[in-house]
Amino acid sequence: MSFVLDPVTLTNLIFCIGIVIISCWWQNRSGSLTPLYIGLAFGLFAVSHTATLLGLQNQLQLFLIVDRITAYILVFVGLFFIAREVITRKGAEEDLRKNHEELNTAYEQLTFQEDRLIDSFEELQKSAKAATESRNFLENIINTLADPVFVKDHNYRWILLNDAFSHLMGEKREALLGKSDYDFFVKEEADVFRKQDTIVFESGLKNINKERLTDSSGRTHTIITSKTVYTDTEKNSFIVGVIKDITEKEIVETALRQSEELYRSLYHDNPSMFFTLDLEGRVISVNQFGADQLGYPVEELTGQSILRIISTDDQPVVIEQIKTCLSSPGKVLNSQMRKIKKDGTIIWVEESARIIRGNEGSFQVLLVCQDITERKQAENIS
Repeated sequence: MSFVLDPVTLTNLIFCIGIVIISCWWQNRSGSLTPLYIGLAFGLFAVSHTATLLGLQNQLQLFLIVDRITAYILVFVGLFFIAREVITRKGAEEDLRKNHEELNTAYEQLTFQEDRLIDSFEELQKSAKAATESRNFLENIINTLADPVFVKDHNYRWILLNDAFSHLMGEKREALLGKSDYDFFVKEEADVFRKQDTIVFESGLKNINKERLTDSSGRTHTIITSKTVYTDTEKNSFIVGVIKDITEKEIVETALRQSEELYRSLYHDNPSMFFTLDLEGRVISVNQFGADQLGYPVEELTGQSILRIISTDDQPVVIEQIKTCLSSPGKVLNSQMRKIKKDGTIIWVEESARIIRGNEGSFQVLLVCQDITERKQAENIS
């Protein structure tokens, strides 16, 4: 046994170890089984690279073949779970889009409701005799609204609240009326609310602001507050505010963003060549490692036929492989073929192909390739 210093193999080993570490961290953070498959696969790749560096590839040839086949199977299992998570994420994005549309509709309704509230205030000022009845009517209206509603006087004290606002605060209505933000919120939050209230009073313009609100239980909410100034016939000014709690929406958006970043990292930073093709065999995407291995910029390969980088003798194999993938969805096809680098150099790859669904639901062909040129050369020598 002698150590063979091969920079490429050593680099692959280092990257494999790095991916194993990242996979362990990912599994610990997410609790998902997906990183276990990825980490175990690249751990097996690391064993293979270690054997090569130690000059044991000939003595352990059969073991290394089984090792790599097992690793590729684990990679595909991991990719399957990643693809499933991506599909689930797309469903969540669609739900998020619908929620966004509902939020826009809610804002339109809020504007309409604010107009109704202002109209109701004007009715309250017409007759002292009808004031109590009008106030009760107004309270009944705003209590039917799902979003928190409040009214503040010029001293920044709440004079009218609906049930939804009391629920958001975690306090009874009686405990809130006549009080200000500084009686319930930490100074930092209360300062923000007071600043926005002052802007509305001084400008007379509608104000919409994204803010943080901590309720009585200590839970922090992310809210969007819409405030309008109302001036009665006696020139008294009031702030009419409507709150939209978007806490859950932000949690979903953060989870989706993290999932997308993780997927991109696994795809683009993977030390294997990844290609996605349309059903005509054109390259939809290629990871940076794959492009570098072939000596192309990513942009030059995107949109080109995959046959451009396939040896003429192996092109029928690729065409038949795509047809078989289409006729057998879910089946993984393995083959060996020659690819042509930009400088004309021929490399042997071990390629696995299967059908997946793209971001828009269309079918795509996923190719995962591993450079086996050294192995082929060793086989020819033996």
